[in-house]
Amino acid sequence: MAYKFLETLDFDAAVYKQLLTERTDEAVETILEQREMIAIEIIKSKLVGRYNITAIFAAQGLERHYLIVHYITTITTYLFFKRNAARKLPSDLKEDYDNIMKDLDKIQAGKMVLDNLPLKIDGEGNAVAPATWANRKNTDFYI
Repeated sequence: MAYKFLETLDFDAAVYKQLLTERTDEAVETILEQREMIAIEIIKSKLVGRYNITAIFAAQGLERHYLIVHYITTITTYLFFKRNAARKLPSDLKEDYDNIMKDLDKIQAGKMVLDNLPLKIDGEGNAVAPATWANRKNTDFYI
């Protein structure tokens, strides 16, 4: 099995190779592949209303959006290290994970926009705007 979206070199930029390979009793590649699939599903669930998920995850190599690669790599690394010793998790990795989750929530809410990502389109080729929800309750209305 190979990575679905990431490449091995993506992890070299995010974490020391030694940390990923120092435990020889585990199938590190298999564990990382499983954690990558979880990370992809987390990101898909946050982007699905605004962006074309199929086009984003069909990209390969340099065509991939660098911020999406960073998000997936960080979430995958966080999940990889968290599964063994959550109390020994480096604080900077936990902070990065928390910041990414906050960013994804902002993207889902429409408060943050990622440039150069394909927008979700309808059958006529127009960009689909997600439904807008509002509260029209007026608490200052007195009769």
